[in-house]
Amino acid sequence: MIFFSERIKSEGNMKKNWYTIALLALILVMEGCGGSRPSRFFILTSTVQKNSPEDRPDSLRIGIGTIRFPEYLNRPQIVSHKTANELNLAEFYRWAEPLQENLARILAENLSQLIGTDHVFILPWQTVTNLDYRIFLEIRRFELNTESKVVLVAVWQIVSGKDKRPVVHRRSEIFREADSLNYNSLAESMSHTLEILSREMADELTKVHGNR
Repeated sequence: MIFFSERIKSEGNMKKNWYTIALLALILVMEGCGGSRPSRFFILTSTVQKNSPEDRPDSLRIGIGTIRFPEYLNRPQIVSHKTANELNLAEFYRWAEPLQENLARILAENLSQLIGTDHVFILPWQTVTNLDYRIFLEIRRFELNTESKVVLVAVWQIVSGKDKRPVVHRRSEIFREADSLNYNSLAESMSHTLEILSREMADELTKVHGNR
């Protein structure tokens, strides 16, 4: 009888311990969910000053072709360098859309403002005819380096829309100090480097078109 009573008491204690463990586990899970760090999302933006309508002759028709990206940049996390050979992928600081698509859209917007035309198109061009020029771009680097500078390295080509003949082939290497070590400032600095690249392209387009 005594043994039976002790057995019941022992089983009761085991159940109580399991309930306690389960309750603690549930509390930990709930605290983990409630205290998880929210992600923040960023985009590139156009930093080119907007032209007034009278400054926009709508003459040139420009197509932006495939923009090639290195695979290490083709991800939602914002990438920076820890060392020359080690990258940091910011898990809680992400691009709001694929960086490749964001860059293409802002490049088109920049060129539209700089050249003064509303006719800048992004691939595909199935419904676009009579392009004056096509731009092809390969991004080789576009991130924060170990010296807290945004680096943008790109190889690009301007091709005649009529005879498909390359008229410009350039490599651009652009550096800009990050305003501070926070991701909002980093996105702003990256937007400014893209503006510099856009200006280089716009200058070449204006030059080539003026020599026709």
